[in-house]
Amino acid sequence: MPGPDVEQGQLFSCPKFLWRPRQKAQPDRLVRFPATEHHRLERQYAGNRTTTTKYNLLTFIPKSLFEQYRRVANIYFTLVAALSLTDYSPVRPWTTFLPLAIVLGVAMIKEAVEDYKRYRQDVEVNNRKVQVYNSSKREFETRTWRHVSVGDVIIVHKDEYLPADLLFLSAENPEGLCYIETMQLDGETNLKIKKTLDETKDLRHDSISDFKGLVTCEPPNSRLYQFTGNFEAHPPLVPNIRQLPLSPAAILLRGCSLRNTHRIFGLVIYAGHDTKIFMNATQPPSKRSRIERSVDRIIFFMFGLLFSMCLTGCIYFAWWTANYMPQHWYLAPNEAPREYDSAQPGIVAVTNFITAFILYGYLIPIALYVSMEMVKIVQSLCFIGLDRSMYHAETDTPAVARTSNLNEELGMVNTILSDKTGTLTRNVMEYFKCSIAGEAYGAGITEIERNNAERRGLKLDVPDEEADNKYREQYFNFYDDRLMGLEWAKQPHPDVICQFFRLLALCNTAIPDGGCRRTVPFCSRVHRIPGLTNGLHVALPGSSTLSMCLAHCQLLVCILYSVYSFIGRVFNLHLNMQCAT
Repeated sequence: MPGPDVEQGQLFSCPKFLWRPRQKAQPDRLVRFPATEHHRLERQYAGNRTTTTKYNLLTFIPKSLFEQYRRVANIYFTLVAALSLTDYSPVRPWTTFLPLAIVLGVAMIKEAVEDYKRYRQDVEVNNRKVQVYNSSKREFETRTWRHVSVGDVIIVHKDEYLPADLLFLSAENPEGLCYIETMQLDGETNLKIKKTLDETKDLRHDSISDFKGLVTCEPPNSRLYQFTGNFEAHPPLVPNIRQLPLSPAAILLRGCSLRNTHRIFGLVIYAGHDTKIFMNATQPPSKRSRIERSVDRIIFFMFGLLFSMCLTGCIYFAWWTANYMPQHWYLAPNEAPREYDSAQPGIVAVTNFITAFILYGYLIPIALYVSMEMVKIVQSLCFIGLDRSMYHAETDTPAVARTSNLNEELGMVNTILSDKTGTLTRNVMEYFKCSIAGEAYGAGITEIERNNAERRGLKLDVPDEEADNKYREQYFNFYDDRLMGLEWAKQPHPDVICQFFRLLALCNTAIPDGGCRRTVPFCSRVHRIPGLTNGLHVALPGSSTLSMCLAHCQLLVCILYSVYSFIGRVFNLHLNMQCAT
């Protein structure tokens, strides 16, 4: 019969205490607004205070010592220091303990400084300000991120980061849309469109007190693109209590930033380390460079050489002491101490091995590790942060070395895994050239052409872009005398050229870039195709007028297309009449 620790039907299974206990299935999360006191005491969810540090005051010494003793050399130096405490050591103990303490101390101080920098970053993030609705005072108040809790309704303004995982309630536009940049989640810079529920899209600053409901959703998990839950809307938000399904399009994740929308309202459903970005995060790994691994292999070889030398020497010395030392009367063999007693060759061999191991220990230099640690610290604190070649002038951002363990790996490429263009390059396109009706236009020189010319040793005649290209703008480096300044109308195929630039201007995804003033009710962002359209401006609507522009968008495009077509036909007719005459 199986014992009490073995389940029925598993006669040869291991006892239960050897198995890792299964984690209990977490119940569904319930988020109520306004949150009652009974509900808050019943459900204690994680707060919004986060930490990314590797150590704390209690775990720093044991964890940092464990990291240091992953190096083979530190184990060797500790062994030598321990052997120096014996009576058979030819040196004093402090001569071996002091260098070991210096190596370990420098490395641990470096780890402490780098972890303190992470702590300061955590403090800065946790102390960011956000507006939170106080249901008792019926007004919004400013709090820090760490004081935000599950069930709070918050306001996020344009270009701000989301402090927690939110249920998107409403935005200051009639459609209930907002645009999210998820660069910190998946590295994508293109904006994602999020849409709120139709029942909550009309909530505003003065009507948020009418919002009442209960969100039932799945427990915290690491699935970024999946969400299962429903929202139970209560009056006066709806006439009767209704169950509304929630889709991932209504969930805003922490780490994202709000773009092109003035402000939004959101309900916190996951906070702190329960958010999806932290559920996907792992413990900071202990990184070791290729040089450290190579040095470890060299230390193994040197240790084997040292061990063989000491073993050979102690065996020979024990043999010589047993056979020849009694013949040398001047060594006083009868009064020799225990480590030189010819009657005990085993003890002689062991004691001589310890002595030789300490004496020959300088074969592995401990100063090498002291030098390596000091060089890494100086590199990370001085040279990398002050390197002008690694300074990004556009954002005023210098290079920051968060850890100095991998300084020597900087710039080295081992494996390239790329799924598309833009992973290893910048997602910034600059308009240089085009081909219309089989004819190439554009006088600019691309980086590929410049690199190919340098590789072949050719010298390109680069014109003065500032003087020649008076239409130059950011990301627009196109210039050709045959097209600019209405010269395109004199080309053999003006209708094809007109159609090309018309499609180039219209066949794009335009995202409104809100923030227009009330004194300018329509135009918030004006785009101009310099030179080609002779001052024609294309206005993109702002967030406050988005509904009106969408309503008239189709009519406006039809009118513009008709006007362009009419002008093109008149111009072609005029050219044909001139050719006929």
